[in-house]
Amino acid sequence: MPAQLQQQVASGKWRLLPKTGVAAPETGNIEGHVYCLLPLPVTTALPVHVNGHFILDPSRRSLWKADGAVDVKEQWNQVLATQLLPDCYGSLLETAKAVYPNVQRVHHFYSLLPEYHASNQTLWGQLAKLVFQNAFRFRWAIFPVHSVIEKQLKWLPLAQSSGDASGCAAFLTPHNLTAYLQNVLSKLRFPIMVPDHVGLRQSLEWSQLEFTPVADAVSICAFLRGPACKQLRDSLPSDVRATSFQTPDAVVSLLAYLLDELQEQVQHLIGVPLNLGAGNRLSEFGHGSTPLFLTQFHDLFSHSEAKHEFVHKKVLSQVDPKTQNYLIRRKLCQDFQLMDFRTLLHREHAAICRTDTAFLPNSEFGMEAGFLQQWLNQVWEFLDSQCTEEDAPMQNLSSAGLSSAHLIPVSKSRFASLSLAPCIFEPIKFRLDDCSKAVEESLQQLNAPSLSMMGLKLVGSLCGNVRQPDSMLRVMEFALNENAERSATTEKQAVSFLVYIQSNWGELSKRMGEQNLLVRVRQLPVFVTSDGRCCALKSEQACILPASLVADEMDEWKSSSRAVFLKANRSLTMLYAKLQCDEMAELEVYARFILPVFSNFTDITRKKHLEKLLKLSWKFERIQVENPMLSQSLRAAKLVPFDGQWRSVNTFYDGNVEIFKKFLQPQCFLPRRTTKSDGER
Repeated sequence: MPAQLQQQVASGKWRLLPKTGVAAPETGNIEGHVYCLLPLPVTTALPVHVNGHFILDPSRRSLWKADGAVDVKEQWNQVLATQLLPDCYGSLLETAKAVYPNVQRVHHFYSLLPEYHASNQTLWGQLAKLVFQNAFRFRWAIFPVHSVIEKQLKWLPLAQSSGDASGCAAFLTPHNLTAYLQNVLSKLRFPIMVPDHVGLRQSLEWSQLEFTPVADAVSICAFLRGPACKQLRDSLPSDVRATSFQTPDAVVSLLAYLLDELQEQVQHLIGVPLNLGAGNRLSEFGHGSTPLFLTQFHDLFSHSEAKHEFVHKKVLSQVDPKTQNYLIRRKLCQDFQLMDFRTLLHREHAAICRTDTAFLPNSEFGMEAGFLQQWLNQVWEFLDSQCTEEDAPMQNLSSAGLSSAHLIPVSKSRFASLSLAPCIFEPIKFRLDDCSKAVEESLQQLNAPSLSMMGLKLVGSLCGNVRQPDSMLRVMEFALNENAERSATTEKQAVSFLVYIQSNWGELSKRMGEQNLLVRVRQLPVFVTSDGRCCALKSEQACILPASLVADEMDEWKSSSRAVFLKANRSLTMLYAKLQCDEMAELEVYARFILPVFSNFTDITRKKHLEKLLKLSWKFERIQVENPMLSQSLRAAKLVPFDGQWRSVNTFYDGNVEIFKKFLQPQCFLPRRTTKSDGER
């Protein structure tokens, strides 16, 4: 009360009593007037009539208004309007709660609330403002909240802050909160007012309250982790259908709304029971629990218990990448990486990760064929997304401990481990040259593992194919040396591999170095020997034998040599030259290998060799000049049958005689001295 007025009242000179009242009809709306025992022609813009012992002006038609400074009479009117009438208004609203007890009639109650705008500085505008301020400050329980579960109205005071999580204070409905979400919150007993009339929020905002009680995201989060939801949280983790949410959609919709409002302030979700996992399992965010994996590959383990460790796919569809980063950064969720995949794969599918075998039959997976194919597509799509280093995808997979995982579908309804990827070839059926076709056919005939499922991008890059020669060398090595199911290599298959290597020698040597390439090629058992076998050269000297050489009793002279004797093949001339194979002439073979063991042959074989030497005798004279060592070997060999024995040529001939100009039968083979005149005859 102003001091001047207080003095008047204290002196006993003030005769008026501070009586006030507020009235409104139960039904219908009115234009509020001022009463001073009798109605005055003064409107208030309030939905109620106000009555009081006001001081009127001389006309008795309006309230007293001083001409200059405010006097005690005007102060009296202000005291009635601003200090007494607000409480009367509150009493009216308290009484009205009983008159309008259900949600169907709550709009009548709302019609009794004043409207206030900051521009309204009249006495009655101040009254309206004070009604809201008092309602907030003194926690008048006059704001209707509808409980869907209890199916009745509750009257609560306004919430005092965003953290008012008791559930016993009312919040206004946000503009962007849908009717569906209002219903969800109501089932959780969140105290949100029944749809309020249009001016209530604005009036509260203009009334300069310490807090405008709008149900923002922070308020909802505080409620969900507060005492009102303790019973719900204590029941978690559990199936969402057994909670107040009842459906996954309810959780997803509310979470999406909160995330959209919170933006990067997602820490408010810690302790909030909106963490919906695949399999419809609901839990709290944070609070020491392991964050769920937030990934588009949530179905990788949907057929096992591990599905509960992934965020529900419906949540993922509502969360943009930016928000996903916020959640991961705050450790409310976690990114799904290769190491996580490896851990779950070992735990849920131990058989797939066996280290004691290179191949597993499809039956070990325990999945139907259709589902298995879909699952594999997802697995490889995930692995592809994780192998960001294009030049070293296998290194990424190995570093994550996935080498033993049998995830590569290969021929014969099997799966190969990832470590075998470079040993597997991907068939290419279109636009291949004859050389590449022959290699693919040979690999298939040898039972080499081939990729049986097309369209797996990353798998194809890990496996070999004939269009990438450097990748095929490892495929050949495995198919020929390591594959336990390989069949015997035929000459045709061996030649196809060598022709392919020769055709791509330039690219192969450029990528792996010529010396390394030479060593690896020599280890392949694809070199066809003179007797039709396939073998590896390794470090041994390779000699290419003429095709016309006498083949009888070859073992007599081949076994005593450390060389590998290869069959001549004109289509491999360049490759043999690169491998430094010794392409030998027939006489050179005789001199180095056959003649030193000539005496070990049977007579039939000796005769065949002699007949062959006779055919080659026209070369002897030239050889004497070009290769004296060869000539000496011929002369030292026991080629001459005499007196039931085989004697060396030197026994009968000196170096001036051309031998084997004519072949004689043993019984008439007698030595004689030839002269120049004989030669002329």
